[in-house]
Amino acid sequence: MTRLFSVLLVVFTVAAPASADPVKAWEGTLDLPTYPWIDDPNPVYQEYEGRIYYPYTRQDHLLDEKEMRTYRALYLENEYLKITCLPELGGRIHSVWDKTTNEEMFHNPGVIKPALIAMRGAWIAGGIEWNVGPQGHTVTIVSPVDATIVKNDDGSATLVIGNTEKMFRTRWTVRVTLHPGKAYLDESIRMFNPTDGTHTYYFWNNTAFPNLDGTRFIYPMSLGSNHNGDEFFTWPVNDGVDMTYLKNYPTMASVFAYGCDQDFFGAYDVDLDRGIVSHANHHIVQGKKAWTWGEDDFGVMSQMGLTDGNREEAPYIEVQTGPLLTQADYGFLKPHEEISWREYWYPVHGLGDGFEFANRDVAVNAKREGGALNLALIATAEFAGARLTLSQGERVLAEKNFDLSPRNSHMESLANAPEGPIDITVRDRAGNTLLAYATPLAITSVDAPDLEGEAAWQKTLPEDTQLFMAAQLLDRKNRPEAAREKYEEVLAVSPGHVDALNALATLLLERGDYEGCIAQTKKAIRVDEESSDAWYLQGAAQLALGQADDAIVSGYKVVQGSEDIARGYSLVGRAKMLQKDFPAAVEAFAQAHHLGPENSRYRDWWLAGRYANEEAIIADLEPLRDAVDPTDFMLHALAAVADPAEGEGVLAFWEQESGERIFTLMEVVTFFTNLGLYEEAATILEGARQTDRGYGPIPLLAHAWCQAKAGDDAAAMATLLQLEGMALGLDFPARPEMRPVLAWAAKQQPDSVLVATLQGMLEAGLYNRSAAVAHWKTAVAKGGGSIPQRLLGLDAWKVEKDLAKAAAHYRKAIAASPEDQVLYRDLSQILAADEKKGEAIALLEGMPEAVPARFDIVLWRARAYVDEGRFDDCLNLLKNSTFTNFEGSTRPHDIFEDALLGRGKVRFEAGDFDGALADFTEALTYPEYLEVGARYVLTDAELRYWQGKTLAKLGKADEARAAWEIGAAQPTKDAPKQPYINVNDAQDLHVKKCATALELMN
Repeated sequence: MTRLFSVLLVVFTVAAPASADPVKAWEGTLDLPTYPWIDDPNPVYQEYEGRIYYPYTRQDHLLDEKEMRTYRALYLENEYLKITCLPELGGRIHSVWDKTTNEEMFHNPGVIKPALIAMRGAWIAGGIEWNVGPQGHTVTIVSPVDATIVKNDDGSATLVIGNTEKMFRTRWTVRVTLHPGKAYLDESIRMFNPTDGTHTYYFWNNTAFPNLDGTRFIYPMSLGSNHNGDEFFTWPVNDGVDMTYLKNYPTMASVFAYGCDQDFFGAYDVDLDRGIVSHANHHIVQGKKAWTWGEDDFGVMSQMGLTDGNREEAPYIEVQTGPLLTQADYGFLKPHEEISWREYWYPVHGLGDGFEFANRDVAVNAKREGGALNLALIATAEFAGARLTLSQGERVLAEKNFDLSPRNSHMESLANAPEGPIDITVRDRAGNTLLAYATPLAITSVDAPDLEGEAAWQKTLPEDTQLFMAAQLLDRKNRPEAAREKYEEVLAVSPGHVDALNALATLLLERGDYEGCIAQTKKAIRVDEESSDAWYLQGAAQLALGQADDAIVSGYKVVQGSEDIARGYSLVGRAKMLQKDFPAAVEAFAQAHHLGPENSRYRDWWLAGRYANEEAIIADLEPLRDAVDPTDFMLHALAAVADPAEGEGVLAFWEQESGERIFTLMEVVTFFTNLGLYEEAATILEGARQTDRGYGPIPLLAHAWCQAKAGDDAAAMATLLQLEGMALGLDFPARPEMRPVLAWAAKQQPDSVLVATLQGMLEAGLYNRSAAVAHWKTAVAKGGGSIPQRLLGLDAWKVEKDLAKAAAHYRKAIAASPEDQVLYRDLSQILAADEKKGEAIALLEGMPEAVPARFDIVLWRARAYVDEGRFDDCLNLLKNSTFTNFEGSTRPHDIFEDALLGRGKVRFEAGDFDGALADFTEALTYPEYLEVGARYVLTDAELRYWQGKTLAKLGKADEARAAWEIGAAQPTKDAPKQPYINVNDAQDLHVKKCATALELMN
């Protein structure tokens, strides 16, 4: 056995303390320079605008005047790390300060500067983003979410960050725990569907890390894929290029692990000698994603739009994990279903060029150099007297004791290391294994899947199966109308296709078409009487219609099945609640809770049933509040109705800890009203009305309705009278349960513009266009303002294709809201489509600007000026505007280029060759005010052609030749496809013209 190690680096280790101090946890504030954004007041519907985030609104109007803003901040700190969470910015982990190196663990831009990347628009870089679906960067990037701190008995402390997103009402929760004596973030993530529908899920834990010359991706894999999982490349070397180094990515790229069977990955910077490690069970957290903006000027400029930093400070990469393989994949959560997993993230340093292997406790880099095996190790805790063993088979090659620490890496070297794999084992003083693997790490060789073969195989399937697979894909991608049509295609081919019948019933249930849902489930049950899904959907629809007796029958049919007995008991319990048979309800809920003890919805129903049955529940509530999700307001609300003394504290919690306060409030109200507990719902609403945090028309209408349902008509009318003068605000109706509330309010106040507007908004959100239009017409007939007028204008424009009618509605909307820039933007497009471009330009030129114009208005005007030959006006507008571009967009520079090209051609034809050359040359530049950089491959052959042509006129043959050579070398439509490079007809033509010009010159 080799006994001596040669120590490569003298390090100082710190012995583990007898006991680590408890983690510090507190709430405070943080002042940050912030570039503001504007929440647009107009609802956005998929049918009209192709966006899927109703009832959320746009956040795509970004301002360029920086201001200091004070944010609520939650802090955790131990001896190694200090974590800062900003609840108002989606619960983002803004900073993780590594106290062992006095550096940020992640990329921190130092400023809140949004760019147009997220679903709603504004997106910010840095730290950790909780990227929850339904797709792309999520809806709460710069919106508040629920967040609180929990101090644990073992001395650890937890940030609990949660949100019930408004589209599908899916609940997500992240618990970030900092332990005493541990240098890692312990993250437990949970997604839960509390509804009776089936919804897609999507989650990426998105971290940022600086991108410099020495930055590397660390992936223990042999095969990677692109964003869609339809193109593959070998790892770490592909076509002779080392894909681990970021400097080798000429442009934007996503890297997804394919077939990776290791639990770790991350990033490391060789020059900084530090990095980040992610560790999670790869069987559960299979998604390992890395993203770079690339090395071209386009990517650099895009990143500079997210910070005040310079070209060296702005670049960053993303290191992401998630339960799905790629970002083109979406999972399904069935009713009351949840998924959960656990991850660990920690900083490492002093490992040289990365790490070969890592787990939760230790990261190690093992390299063979000059016959020696050199090791660099760093731990996530103090392990005094750790024992390292190197072995090969039964032969022990070396053993040594030393101290491991997060503060410093530890270096060891085994001289004259034998060939072949060597087992590395590290144990703590008590003999517990901290690390065990063989170097070199065995990377499983994975072949790219045969996608063409898979597609060919699918075509051999029966037609109804193929159609159903296509429908499911549309459903998963949140295209419900397209999915509904495709499910109907399935049924046209195979009327008894049970899965299609149930899927269609689910869509109908989710939009509140309960009779339609039942019609489909009856067909499914006729084919398969044991279909638990059909019986469950039918029972849920029957409950919504108040058909408690029928729902009980459906519930017991589910119980008799084998798929999910607990769901069946939950139906029975809810039906018994509506019948006021509280003992029977408790019995059924107890069965569901027993079968699904971790299911928070079964738990809440059980507690509510016990409360209604006059049982004491406060003692059971107390330990639950800090359990799975202490930010979930439901348990707090149950405490408030069970014990009025709890009410004030519960509402204080709601005011302080809740992000989307009105939506959270209405989620609780809906829970109670669905159980027939109207008085309890009214109690919660009355308490909320007494707070200072806003109330709004939707809670007020629900409050009045609950009072009426509870039998207090006088109180209901008094509450309803307060609706007068209320503004719509940004909280829009989305739940089908609001339909009876609004219908009752409309009956009580038939002249209410606001109620009619809300009714139309709800129906549009539930994909019931005809009913929506009817309500909006009612609203405008009663003097309705901007919102219903615009929505009728949108309908006339997008659906009816009646431009004159659309313009008339928009003019009335503008009269009602003359500072709403979205109205001017839309009307200008309508006028242009109606061949009234001059009128459209004049409209935008006369638009009042209390704040700088929206980016899309500026771009539309600039493009219109080019089309009208007003090149100077275009260039002046571009130069005096501020841009932020949607991810990947080059529009400002495209228009800049076209304006100079157009003006240059005019000057050329007039014989002003010097002026023309100046224009063509300037068009080849990339002014920073446009916030667009040059792509890694140029496609400006038309400019090169005209530049060369002008140079030739000026007698500068050599310069003309150089310009044409550049143009002739650019890609044509026949060239191999390159990422993000678009070759249009003009490019294709002018590459050939440049080549022809060279031939003629030669």
